[in-house]
Amino acid sequence: MGKLIKNKIFLFGFFSGIIFFVCFNIFIHLRSMCHHCVYFAGFPLRFYEEFKGTIYFNPATSESFTENFRHFFIYNLIADVLFTILFSFLIGLIFKLVWSKISARELR
Repeated sequence: MGKLIKNKIFLFGFFSGIIFFVCFNIFIHLRSMCHHCVYFAGFPLRFYEEFKGTIYFNPATSESFTENFRHFFIYNLIADVLFTILFSFLIGLIFKLVWSKISARELR
């Protein structure tokens, strides 16, 4: 495991995976800007949701009102971080495997 973590190709793949997920989470959050005034963040699990100015209608009293909600899900955030680390580790392994195959062909 120590050799793997010191391998530059593995580290390149690992950090590429982390950067991909961070950028994808930022993209998901920016894309959610006022789509029915619902803001969210998190991929593959949403760890933050915000509903701004959501209109609720009560048919029994014919009243409508707006409310703002914010939800932060700590367990989803933990799961997202673990998923990102695992996925990045797998990308690093794939980079190392492909690079070793390419290097072995060049040595022949």
